[in-house]
Amino acid sequence: MEEVVSESKNQCSSAVNALQVLGAVVAAIIVLSAFVYFACMKTVAVEEGWAVVLIDKPYLFGREGVRPEAIKTGTVTVWKSTKVVSINMGQLQSNFRTDYVRAKDLGREPRSYRSDDFDVSVDIRAQITDPIIYAQDSSKDWFVGNMDSTFRDRVVQEYAAYTRAQINDFPTFSKKVNASLLQAFNEELRKAGVPVTVLDVRVKPQPEVL
Repeated sequence: MEEVVSESKNQCSSAVNALQVLGAVVAAIIVLSAFVYFACMKTVAVEEGWAVVLIDKPYLFGREGVRPEAIKTGTVTVWKSTKVVSINMGQLQSNFRTDYVRAKDLGREPRSYRSDDFDVSVDIRAQITDPIIYAQDSSKDWFVGNMDSTFRDRVVQEYAAYTRAQINDFPTFSKKVNASLLQAFNEELRKAGVPVTVLDVRVKPQPEVL
């Protein structure tokens, strides 16, 4: 009888020891996980109207590079080494001016003949269509340093197709030119591989030149 009791006590003692070891292991895992989370991880929240593109650069393991899907809502936890690129998916506003624009009936006088030049301001509304592609060249603004000179050339070409009298009939002229520039700008973006669509173009010459 005493042997049975002794054996039972030993079994209980072994079970207690096993539970203590298990508890210590679980506690160590929790502590280690907390350390890894706070030391190596970060939480990224996506603002309304924006998309987040994640470019992974894992510390130890995992695939490096751009994730195939942008995060558009909620939050996500990533390694601190992960590059986070926030993309505005709303409408983008840009404006540029060009002051050497002339009608086709004014000839090709030297640049110094400024009295017949048009000083033109162009307002653009656009939208990013593919945040993944855009994020991979996010060092550049979609317009500044990328398409601005091309768009200026297009405006000069467009004005050169009309006489000064046609340009002075601005309501009719602007309707035609805005539609033509919208198509031309989007064609230039497509050829350049820029994932942006121009939604609206409005030319606004300065009043004193009309």
